[in-house]
Amino acid sequence: MAPPEKLILKIGKRFEATAYGKLSVVLAFTLGVTIVAAWGALSEVLLFMR
Repeated sequence: MAPPEKLILKIGKRFEATAYGKLSVVLAFTLGVTIVAAWGALSEVLLFMR
């Protein structure tokens, strides 16, 4: 058995990694949604102006 300190450290590092992973996924998703929304609005404006 590993000492509790090392185990806690390992879990903490793993949790940090998953937290960063989730954050990057959320950021990428938000960025994608923003780009799609902006593109949709832009195309609608261009169609409306024609």
